[in-house]
Amino acid sequence: MAIPPPSVYNHNQAKLSRQKGTNTVERQVVEGGLSAATSYAIVTPSWAPDFERCRLLAESVRRHLPEGVHHYILIDRCDKSLFACLEGSRTHLILKQDVLPKWLIHVPRRRKWWISLKGLPVRGWIIQQLAKLSVNKAVVADVYIFVDSDAFFMRDYDPASTIVDGKLPLFRQQKEEVRVAWNIRWHQVAARLLGLEPRDSYDTSYVGHAMYWKRENLEKLQARIQEVTGKPWISAVARQLYLSEYVLYGVFVEHILGDSSGQYFRSSEESLNYWSESPIDEAGLRELKSNIAPNVSLVMVSAKAPVSVEAIRRVFLSD
Repeated sequence: MAIPPPSVYNHNQAKLSRQKGTNTVERQVVEGGLSAATSYAIVTPSWAPDFERCRLLAESVRRHLPEGVHHYILIDRCDKSLFACLEGSRTHLILKQDVLPKWLIHVPRRRKWWISLKGLPVRGWIIQQLAKLSVNKAVVADVYIFVDSDAFFMRDYDPASTIVDGKLPLFRQQKEEVRVAWNIRWHQVAARLLGLEPRDSYDTSYVGHAMYWKRENLEKLQARIQEVTGKPWISAVARQLYLSEYVLYGVFVEHILGDSSGQYFRSSEESLNYWSESPIDEAGLRELKSNIAPNVSLVMVSAKAPVSVEAIRRVFLSD
């Protein structure tokens, strides 16, 4: 059963509020594009080891995003009791088991694999991406914004401020540095699923933070995969050993939908990122914070970096 749609907040009033501050953004809404009635949902996949990080993100969404923007956290059933304390009027839990087909079975304490009654076991990494690709089954919203649980908002942020000429951003970078084996493999898998000719190399990347998907584009993506493969889209995707949901969606929007997608390319992530897996202390966090640009609201400190959430709170949220 789908969670009822979040209430739609007044974007015109939000725009007037922003004009009083420093984050003034002028938007034009074109015919067929996004409008003041557009609804937004933050979607976060998480699990027990990232609970404290996810709690911080959930708090920051409630504090810094407009009241009409709700937060949906995708988790395994076994983590429900741990995450239950985060539920509230704007924070909702979605169990992966409720959006995935019954023939995919989670084995307790075996997070790396799920049993498939239709073939070989499915990697947990693929399951997480299947759940994100199935979000339209559980959340009724015009726009999904995917934010991982190792990120948080430290300033007020209005998703509607990203709309340009009625279009939503699609993160895409073009550079030589992304010509690496895993990115090429992701693109080749996406190409085959979408009926495109795979290439030997790619210089594009669609992977970042605060990733914007349109619900209607996601539904078209699912239909395209089913048309190309002749199988239910989720069955076709579950068979893959390598996959990036962001690359799959990005390739579809750019190379299949094109100008009809209602999305425009944005090459900057507009977030402050710490990607390293090396430990970082409070002094390092303060140095990181000193580099944040005035227009950046989102901060990501990799979950693989040894650092306490308390230290992150003290540095970024106490001033």
